[in-house]
Amino acid sequence: MLAGFEDRKADILYPSCDTEVGLDTHRIKAITDLAVTTNAIAVSISTKRKLSANFMTRLLELNKRLSGLDILLKVSVSVSTKYQINDIEKGAASYADRLQMATTLRSHEIASSLNLKPVLPFIPVSEYLEIVDDFINVCPSFMLGGLYLSEDSLFGQSIISDYPNLISEKPVDWIPGKPIWKFCYDKDKINSILKHISSHGGYGYLSDKDFILNILDNRQDVSHAH
Repeated sequence: MLAGFEDRKADILYPSCDTEVGLDTHRIKAITDLAVTTNAIAVSISTKRKLSANFMTRLLELNKRLSGLDILLKVSVSVSTKYQINDIEKGAASYADRLQMATTLRSHEIASSLNLKPVLPFIPVSEYLEIVDDFINVCPSFMLGGLYLSEDSLFGQSIISDYPNLISEKPVDWIPGKPIWKFCYDKDKINSILKHISSHGGYGYLSDKDFILNILDNRQDVSHAH
């Protein structure tokens, strides 16, 4: 999947959106080839998996290939809750495993962020602030965003019914044709989290694009300085 940004005449490649990306040898080559073909400035991967030695090896291989082509690899660790993982994200990595993954990515100098997307309306802001405190020393960049909802699902129907003051409509950029879906966005909660991040020396973003362009701009500034 590609997200195009006309202002920068470039694309960010998302090998996977709602599922975990596989990284065998053929998949790494396919991602690299597609990134080159589309003139992508970055490949962005998001994961909730436990970081195995094999997956880390594959990430490093992909990072090496992309770096040689002057393409950024960015990996996001996704966390929606600290205390309800077993209820909301059954089968995904534990909270401790995700903290370890963020630490490992930083140690290998792979560009990374913690994805607090979506910010869920039934998770208290205090829990999100705890997550920030837990991760900020190993992953100072945070991605925040709202929750897209399907009106055909019981979950979507319950959120729309329980939080009507937070519901609007928004185009879904990653689906062809950009259909309009219901969207749950708690501006006050997100602003509180962003303020907390900033006050503790971290960086908060509302889009992957802004984060990636900031990294690339900073790298360009450093290279010019030398």
